[in-house]
Amino acid sequence: LAQPRVQPLDRRQGDAVGLVALSDAATRILPPQRGQRHLHRVFHQLEALAPGGVWPGWPRLERLFTAGGIRGLTVLVSDLCEREDEIRTVAAKLAGLRHDVAVLHIAARGDVAFAYHGPPAFEELETGRRLELDADAARAAYLERAAREATSLRAGFAEVRVDYARFTLDQPLDLALRQYLRRRARVA
Repeated sequence: LAQPRVQPLDRRQGDAVGLVALSDAATRILPPQRGQRHLHRVFHQLEALAPGGVWPGWPRLERLFTAGGIRGLTVLVSDLCEREDEIRTVAAKLAGLRHDVAVLHIAARGDVAFAYHGPPAFEELETGRRLELDADAARAAYLERAAREATSLRAGFAEVRVDYARFTLDQPLDLALRQYLRRRARVA
């Protein structure tokens, strides 16, 4: 399927920018507006966010993204640690409503490369569950499963016309986003 032609955000074009920060406990909303001052508010809110909680289900989100029938670029930023594919479901539903959707998957470099040795203890942030294992013995199986999951994510998002990119936390965010936006602009 062909991706819709979308121009990258350009404040000189007067694009409106908004922010919806979600968790199961709270929702912060800055409605889309134009202007440099509003863009700085969005950046300030992004800097102030702290990760936590779980992604709310589609019934709670539907009214946020369908009110007024306005469509645009929706960027979902997440570690994609899901309980039941809730983030993928929201991305697919938004794409089905003809939003241009991009999922930016944030991952730790250590998790991507599995650069652990010996018997580390891992804690799942969402549940607090702890797992101890021999990292050296588990590395090959972990990397194989992670590669299959990455391929599945890319294919699943492409199938529903959702752009997907993975970033690691050790990359400077501004550089990573610029590279992503340049690539996205070339594809469009």
